[in-house]
Amino acid sequence: MRSLRIYVEDIAGDWFAWIEGCPGAYARAGSPEQAIQQAPLALGNYVAWLRSHNHEAGALSDATRTSLYIDVAERYKAERSNDGREVNAFFACHAAPLTNKDLDEYLCLLSYARSDLLNALREIPPDEYHRAPFGGRSISAILVHIAEAERRALASVGLNADAVDGRDALLAIGMARRDTERHLRTMDDRSRDRVIADAYGERWTARKALDRVLWHERYHAAEVAERTNPGAFLRSILVRQEAAGDRSFAGVW
Repeated sequence: MRSLRIYVEDIAGDWFAWIEGCPGAYARAGSPEQAIQQAPLALGNYVAWLRSHNHEAGALSDATRTSLYIDVAERYKAERSNDGREVNAFFACHAAPLTNKDLDEYLCLLSYARSDLLNALREIPPDEYHRAPFGGRSISAILVHIAEAERRALASVGLNADAVDGRDALLAIGMARRDTERHLRTMDDRSRDRVIADAYGERWTARKALDRVLWHERYHAAEVAERTNPGAFLRSILVRQEAAGDRSFAGVW
């Protein structure tokens, strides 16, 4: 039996399980117990995602074919700063040194997530980008949200992050990614591994920033892809409302 080490966290009222050693892999549910139960399925989906991009899954492939013991390393219930902002987790894995090899791997995975997002966008007519279904966010609003979240992650580790210009959503996500790659490539080892507390008391490292940006883009790329299938989109709304207490349009991160 193989151990599947996970970290469980509350974000915006939903519970997420992160899988150690699998950047960008996650399970989302309405309770921590459900998120933990879904972790093996999330691992299988993650391996399939890697394979879809011709990325070597290595030992992860073996893990999907054996019995798994779920080891919950840490569990975190979101806190609030004095002004009400949500303060998210800083897990032990976020403090691990970020090597050049690690950075290359993260940027490679980010390129896959961006490819997924752009492929989904190609299936949606551009004149649909500004329409918001059922009170939710438009495609353009989702893209601007992705860019803003990426820039916030950069700023949280002390890197210069210009404000996002929401007038051109595609340009915004492109510029945000360009800055992420450029800034992280030029950081020295000490700066990459330094733990920084932001103005709200949340702790960050470059590794945590990359974890968040990668997961966040995969999450919203899947959301955009659902818009290309109206039936699947409607079903996803019902599932999310039931699991999350009608918070499906509240946004994540």
